[in-house]
Order: sequence, then C-alpha cells, then structure tokens
Amino acid sequence: MVSEKEVLEIKKFRDNIPEEFIDFLKEIEGGQFKNSQYEIKNFVFDFYEIGLENDYVVDENIVLFGNSFGGDFIGFDLSKSNPTVVEIDHVSGEVFDTNKSFVEFFREDLGIAFLYNSKNVF
Repeated sequence: MVSEKEVLEIKKFRDNIPEEFIDFLKEIEGGQFKNSQYEIKNFVFDFYEIGLENDYVVDENIVLFGNSFGGDFIGFDLSKSNPTVVEIDHVSGEVFDTNKSFVEFFREDLGIAFLYNSKNVF
C-alpha cells in the first residue's frame, strides 16, 4: 500500500494527478496486470527523470505512470481539467489520447475492475 508520505510526493510532483489514480495506489499500489502485459508504477514520472527527454518530444503536461511490456508508455495528459490516459508509442513518440479516465482505462483496456472509493465497483 502507498503511504500518505508517498501520496504527498506524487501530488507535489504535479498537483492535478487524478484522485482515482491516488485511490488505486492506496488500495492496490501498482504491479503487473493483464497477464503481465502492463505495468502500473506506484509513482509518476516524466521522460526527463528517466533520461529520455532527448528521445521523445512530449508536452510537459504529460506525466507517466506505467508502460506496456511492448515498450509503450502510459500516462496522463494533465493539461485537461479532467486528465485522461494517454499512450506514447515507444518507436515514434506519438501520443495517443484514449479519452478515458484512469478507471475507464483500467477497466476497459486492461479488463480489470477494482473498488474505487470502497463504494463502487468499476
């Protein structure tokens, strides 16, 4: 489980990280999903932090939270008032907006439901 201190670090990195992602980290923390096809980290990062800022030209409002084991990155477009999940092609660097919230992406693309706010099942 992600600690409150870790949550504060995530929110300090960017203050508009979706709460449903934070709640996911508090309940599940992260890991490998869909038969190890996707990895969701228990933190957020950008290309600068992993030394790839010269390899990819991506808007600074894109933050990453995971990857597919095919090499593509998964993140949020924080330029939106309700940030959506984006996928970044590891070869071309092209950003594809899924137009889905984190819960929608997790449920629809990864095929997994989880409790959100301990009240609703998504």
